[in-house]
Amino acid sequence: MNRSKKKPSLILILAAVLLVLLPLLAWLQYEWIGQVSEGDRERMNASLRRSSNQFREDFDREIARIFSMFQVEPGRLRRPLRSLDGDHTISAASRRTVYRREA
Repeated sequence: MNRSKKKPSLILILAAVLLVLLPLLAWLQYEWIGQVSEGDRERMNASLRRSSNQFREDFDREIARIFSMFQVEPGRLRRPLRSLDGDHTISAASRRTVYRREA
């Protein structure tokens, strides 16, 4: 019998094809994971920027509100503070209580 002319078996051909395809598929998966990671990184950075801007705006608003609550007009330094309706005097402690209730 002549063994040198024997055709390669189907299993051997499949193994060779898989041996070529496996590194190709591994490289493609590596590239896709890199692209997905980059997209996630960009999305998280955008979310972080949005959240930090919102925090900054909220913080600025609260500081401005606190500042305006305790703002004293120059002529009132020697006179007792009057309520907004002008009926009775209020203290800084009362203003702090109002601030805490509204916050």
